[in-house]
Amino acid sequence: MPVSECSLLCVFLSIAGQFFSSIQVTETLVRLRP
Repeated sequence: MPVSECSLLCVFLSIAGQFFSSIQVTETLVRLRP
């Protein structure tokens, strides 16, 4: 795999990780609401 593809994959994975973590936090806040 070329280096450019590796770096793009790493950036995509980091963005996806932040996106999923933010979704989990939002779901937790919604569940804690009365």
